[in-house]
Amino acid sequence: MITATTYKYIGERDFNFMKMFDKFLEVAIKPFMPEKTFNVLNFIILNADENNCIFSTAEMISKYCNTTLLTTQKILRELIKTGFIKKIQNGVYQINADILFRGSAKKRQLVKQKFEEKPKYTLAEKKEETKKTKQKARRQARLALSRSQQQHINT
Repeated sequence: MITATTYKYIGERDFNFMKMFDKFLEVAIKPFMPEKTFNVLNFIILNADENNCIFSTAEMISKYCNTTLLTTQKILRELIKTGFIKKIQNGVYQINADILFRGSAKKRQLVKQKFEEKPKYTLAEKKEETKKTKQKARRQARLALSRSQQQHINT
């Protein structure tokens, strides 16, 4: 009989997974993949932190992997397009936790939620917000100047 406690315990565990060791990439993937692509993919996997994030620019990755910047950018775009990674910001990428994750099931769920989050703003919304903020700052500056000039006249 499955109790509520047992069900909760089972729900916190991952099922149907295989454990992959570092050598798996070199033995099973490398022979079937272009060397430069393998090097970039290997770099990303081996340098991911506990949140599945990689803190490296395309330029840094290209230097480490001995590829051109253009090639590295092309590979990163393809990894983003396939959903393997997500670009968080310049120099920060995150591996999709549904594809690859190192850590506990609970931690994976938290990282998964972060990966699936939508950005707070689209680029157009961010530009509009910045424009409004600048307009508000100019109005406040004009108002402060006007008050200052009024006080100067009254004294």
